[in-house]
Amino acid sequence: MFEGLQALDDDRLMTPIDDNAHQRFQRVLAMDPGNAIALDGLNRIVIRYVELSAEASPSGLFANAEALLENARNINDKHPTLLEAWIELESERNSNDLFLTLYSGEFARRTEGAQLLLADIAVKAKENDAFVLITAPNDETARWMFLEMREVLGGFRLRGNIELAGQTSIRLRVPED
Repeated sequence: MFEGLQALDDDRLMTPIDDNAHQRFQRVLAMDPGNAIALDGLNRIVIRYVELSAEASPSGLFANAEALLENARNINDKHPTLLEAWIELESERNSNDLFLTLYSGEFARRTEGAQLLLADIAVKAKENDAFVLITAPNDETARWMFLEMREVLGGFRLRGNIELAGQTSIRLRVPED
């Protein structure tokens, strides 16, 4: 039981194959079908998959978000948070927003190519009156990206936010017509 809780805390939800929370809780339930701790553990795995999906979808990582929700569905397809999570994913997918996944190395090195791409994205943001969501591995890179975009636009007030994550991406949140 303790190993299952540890795996859950480490986000080893269903992988690796022989050392994950799901497998450990299932073993306990095979011996004691009503074990409250194991049942709660499975519930927490579903909730964590829903949370991870909600983190992936705003960056345009829809395939990842969907795979995470499928994992949650495989554990408990009747979980109350799943329907809302699927609706939210579809809403994100069907938005008018522009999603740009970028090569992190170019931005970490602040290459000329990265600067040109940021200039192009800044112009698109202005043209679409879009809110800019920059996702980058660290605060320094994200702030540099935002400042580069703002500089290109002169006096235009670029609206945006920064999130930290492993990949580098930009989302232009386009207002609904």
